[in-house]
Amino acid sequence: MTPEESYLFFLKNCTTANKSADNYKSFARINETIARLEGLPSFDIYSILEVSELDRIIESLQNDKDFLTYNSKGNNQYINALAYYRRYLPYFRTVRDILRRGVIGKVLSIQIRFAVPPRDLDYNDKNLPWRVQADIAGGGYFYDLAPHQLDLLQEMFGPIIDAEGYTGNRGGLYQTEDSVSACFRFADALPGSGSWCFVAHDSAREDSVEIIGDKGKLHFSVFTYAPIVLHDAQGRQEFSPENPEYVQLPLIRNVVEHLQSKRVCTCDCVSATSVNWVMDRILGKI
Repeated sequence: MTPEESYLFFLKNCTTANKSADNYKSFARINETIARLEGLPSFDIYSILEVSELDRIIESLQNDKDFLTYNSKGNNQYINALAYYRRYLPYFRTVRDILRRGVIGKVLSIQIRFAVPPRDLDYNDKNLPWRVQADIAGGGYFYDLAPHQLDLLQEMFGPIIDAEGYTGNRGGLYQTEDSVSACFRFADALPGSGSWCFVAHDSAREDSVEIIGDKGKLHFSVFTYAPIVLHDAQGRQEFSPENPEYVQLPLIRNVVEHLQSKRVCTCDCVSATSVNWVMDRILGKI
């Protein structure tokens, strides 16, 4: 995996060489990325103060001959893809199918719960992992893992239009946040909340998204692929869809078929920018 601080270097070189790019995920260090883009002479960007302007920025970049990516009209020669590969996995397609069939009725609330113990490397204050070094990653493990959860929810329920959060460094192992609590709201007023702890005791380990409806509830994981659990009028059911051995394969196939003009891959920088806005709101950066 490439640290976020290197994304712009590779993206710029790919685009100027007329090469498509598949980023691991969208720019976590969004404010820093915008600042760097301002310094590129081929991009006509001035006085960018709000991260909420990012959609406008990317739209303008798409019209720039040096920024080759998918746009609303479709550009099947190039794509700046983002590796939110979970969108395409059978596991999450099953979750979406249950929701689309209305099995749990009207969705009333969503809750993310995530907790893991510190990694062994987190105790090495002389050589900490880059993921918890703010000057490289922009933040802690929240920036590394939460975007996958938030991207899936926005694909299922639409854009999050408001978000607030509280952060803390409870473990003291590194300088960035290790505990985050947040609340957010989707465009249709659906409320959601989330808690993330990266210094928890092993007994508190959890990877859970719970969706509550007026006819049942749905429970699934994002990283462990634990069985999907459905509770409704019929009782309790479990689903264990099998994912491919190489989890990015469905996304890569989608990108290749995009380049072959067989379909349009929508997993691009435009569709992913709102995730960064939400994370920056939660962390109080904007």
